Amino acid sequence: MVEFSNLYEIHKDLKQEFHDILDATLNDSCFVGGNGEFASKWRQYTGSDYCVTCNSGTDALYIALRAFDFEPHARVAVPAVSYAATAMAVVNAGLEPVFVDVDPVTGLMDWDEFHKREEGIVCVVPVHLFGQYCKVPESVRDKYVVIEDCAQAHGLRVDEQHVGVRADVACFSFYPGKNLGALGDAGAVITSSATLYEKMRAMARLGSSKTDRYMHETVGINSRMDILQDRFLVAKLKYLDQWTEERRRVARLYGQSRDDVVHVLYILVPPNERDELIRYAKSEGIQLNCHYPHALCDLPCFEKWRLPCPNATKFCASCVSLPLYPYMTQEDVDKVKKVLDHPELKTVDNKLFFAELKNSFETKRVFVVKNFDNERRGFHKNKITNEWIFVLSGTLTIEIDGNVNVVPTHGCIFVPKQSWIEYHGTPGTSIFVICDTHYNEEDVQRVR
Repeated sequence: MVEFSNLYEIHKDLKQEFHDILDATLNDSCFVGGNGEFASKWRQYTGSDYCVTCNSGTDALYIALRAFDFEPHARVAVPAVSYAATAMAVVNAGLEPVFVDVDPVTGLMDWDEFHKREEGIVCVVPVHLFGQYCKVPESVRDKYVVIEDCAQAHGLRVDEQHVGVRADVACFSFYPGKNLGALGDAGAVITSSATLYEKMRAMARLGSSKTDRYMHETVGINSRMDILQDRFLVAKLKYLDQWTEERRRVARLYGQSRDDVVHVLYILVPPNERDELIRYAKSEGIQLNCHYPHALCDLPCFEKWRLPCPNATKFCASCVSLPLYPYMTQEDVDKVKKVLDHPELKTVDNKLFFAELKNSFETKRVFVVKNFDNERRGFHKNKITNEWIFVLSGTLTIEIDGNVNVVPTHGCIFVPKQSWIEYHGTPGTSIFVICDTHYNEEDVQRVR
């Protein structure tokens, strides 16, 4: 049996430490409030100025939204692919979610689609989905309140800076299945604003004053992180970077080169094959999952705010999450890959799905299939667009800004625009390239 996730594997060596924490908590009988250390530890780890701990990631989003005193029914932009809590926090705060379509490959918010719906927007909630980095344009940061949903991005750093630090507020969940999870529900917000910090601290503690807990200066909620979870998280934080490297190692075993924190490792398959694949995998003792089976804009609870997001709908109908956890073995990965390679299933061949994408979306994105005959292309600059390269057969060796990557059959790699690259394919190597920019006809012909 290959489980989708295996929390026992990462906790087994920490059991004695957990028991010691429980004993200490029973001895001092400090269960709620008290002198928890995790807020300070998490603030230091992320490099933020302030941190408020709370009961859950959902509460973190709600507390952050309430801190800005938006007018009732103000419009908040939310990507159409995320956990439902992202949009529910908006609704529960008395605001209106505006669903924005996503990139068809990453599931991250598409900023071109955002600009089509930005009229009346007061706040944007980008989501670092599956541990991938959702880059927020500077023009958006300058114009709108930005609350980053970092519930799946613990430890994700860009240019040596933790994601969320540049946002007005960033929100984290420490649900047990997260890359850094408590042994129950827990959450936190970080900010660089002393004013927002004080408002969020009070909001999470029933609006009480910092100096007098019985002086309630505003209407808040009861969302304190209990001391047990605080202490469990302090104990586990020491291992977060190690576990992140483990997740990247397992991703490489699957043939995916990911430099993010790999919260979820996923593949995209033809929608009409997804359920068949999951059923077949289950019969072979492999637990696959779907993150997430429905786009937010398609859920009944958000019908009032429904907007068409075709990329998100397609992504959610096609996404399959693969088993991945620290210390997963090569043997277990091979069992999963064997299921994906079953001859009666077409899902292994990503070109089927992306060819179907090409026909379905009325865009001028460039889709290129290239066959190699032991060909090498010298260093050149990838000037125009970000690219995703999928290896359909053979092995591709690609150097990106001095970093050498070997991408096997059915693997993929992201190539940022403006990067210097050189690649070499073994005989019989075939690649499939997806570019993320919309071109005019002259650009298309030049790239081809």
